[in-house]
Amino acid sequence: MIIYRALQRESMRTAVAIVIVLIALFVFVTFSTLLGRAARGAYADAAVLTLLGLQVLLRLDVLIPLSLYLGLLLTLGRWYRDSEMVVLAACGIGLTQLLRPVLVLALIFSTISAVLAFYINPLADRLIDKTRRETGTRTEASMVTPGTFIDAPGGRVIYSENVDPDGPRFESLFVTRLQADREGVVLARTGRPEESPDRSHDLLVLDDGAAYEGRPGETEYHILTFQRATLRIRPRRASEAPLQISATPTRELLRMPGAEANAELHWRLARPVGVLVMALFALGLAYTDARRGRMTNIFVAILVYFIYSNLVNFGQALLRKDRLAPVLGLWWVHALMLAAAAYLIWCRINNRAVFAPFRRGRSA
Repeated sequence: MIIYRALQRESMRTAVAIVIVLIALFVFVTFSTLLGRAARGAYADAAVLTLLGLQVLLRLDVLIPLSLYLGLLLTLGRWYRDSEMVVLAACGIGLTQLLRPVLVLALIFSTISAVLAFYINPLADRLIDKTRRETGTRTEASMVTPGTFIDAPGGRVIYSENVDPDGPRFESLFVTRLQADREGVVLARTGRPEESPDRSHDLLVLDDGAAYEGRPGETEYHILTFQRATLRIRPRRASEAPLQISATPTRELLRMPGAEANAELHWRLARPVGVLVMALFALGLAYTDARRGRMTNIFVAILVYFIYSNLVNFGQALLRKDRLAPVLGLWWVHALMLAAAAYLIWCRINNRAVFAPFRRGRSA
């Protein structure tokens, strides 16, 4: 039917526009954070774009359902304000008939969300963990960024005015070093990293500089000039932390016992199920008229979304603490929200106020 295709097409366009805006905002914030950490030496410069792409993938399972929810809400809200829903009702097309195109569209987004939750997100988590582990094995010399003070392991601070990436070769190098209760500062015109003959550690070879050493609070300092000096630096040890449960492949998760694995499995399942439930909410919450403001429905819809999300988070926390039956999982949350959505749609179909039963009970 033409009406069904028009609803799906307009909702899809609105949802795509919303998800593009949300992704752009997320990329801007995340990219700024990653650049700041890379400037401090936490990540390699080459890993920033990789981590950014993986972080975006991790958020798509949240952004895509939210974009469909808002897309349906805005599309149907416009149809109500422009009296198109009144015309459709006069032609015999009400909310009951619109359930089919809405659920078909929601099923498409639900399938995408399921692929993201069950396959893409665990893979992205593993790649992020691998990137961070590889970054953790970098030497102090590879962490140096021109014009930035780098906090290296062991309390050492390294600064270089300029870095030649082809060498690598450092210019105007500043290095602090600690020896027992004495502090030292080494200044050198140039420097370069080298590997020790036995390959057990790395070296930093300094040329044409001076070393200043003394105790804090005292005026006596030792000054030593040199043509060439060698500092011993060690690579950062890779973190041996176990893989997070969120990075576990779904196939392995199904075979894992325990409350934490069960909670993670229900958490992943909640993504595609939530898309279908929120689509029904959008169908019920879209009702408006010329006397009501546009933002009223948006505010209520966002409130419902946060209530749903918080209930899912609360249920997952209970599952992890083994305070809920594993079979029950998060289905009680979905059932509760599905019942609320069904009641809301029933009120719209029968042209009844949502809180009418409570008002009658209070008046009696």
